[in-house]
Amino acid sequence: MSHLEMLIHSGHTLDWIRHRLEGKRKFKLIVFSVSSDDEVKLATWDNIFELLSKSYPEIDSSFWYRHSNELKQMTMQDIDPEGLIVKNYYLGPKSDGYMHYDRFLSLKDTPTLLQVRAFLHNQIGLNELFDGNGKTMTHMGDETADEYLTINRPLNELNEYALLDLNPILP
Repeated sequence: MSHLEMLIHSGHTLDWIRHRLEGKRKFKLIVFSVSSDDEVKLATWDNIFELLSKSYPEIDSSFWYRHSNELKQMTMQDIDPEGLIVKNYYLGPKSDGYMHYDRFLSLKDTPTLLQVRAFLHNQIGLNELFDGNGKTMTHMGDETADEYLTINRPLNELNEYALLDLNPILP
């Protein structure tokens, strides 16, 4: 399997890969072991809400749970029919519509469903292909494998790991 195929099968779109490469970003694959099932969770909505509560204790967890039923039942297209989340993602953090950590914390009112989904897309990486069923989806509509999430941590906190450079070649 090529490095490009690895990225596609792990749920990234060609547009996103191209955008990252144009921004001179590097791709890495980290394979690591964990000591318990509590450290890595199947990428379902319920597990994501739990990880968000642990990762962002300064954000009121009711924000995630307030929109949980809608997030579970609606696609990204349903939530954002105009595609503003992805558009603003490509415009970058300086775009007024880009929902990053500081902007999310500075919201005066309770976050809307669109704002929560934008935060999850931009800050957590739950892209437009993510549907919370625990499976990775490709941009071609294929389910590839179980998908897992964990809290970000420095590499030196992992017991064992291998770090591999990926060099995708675009068509």
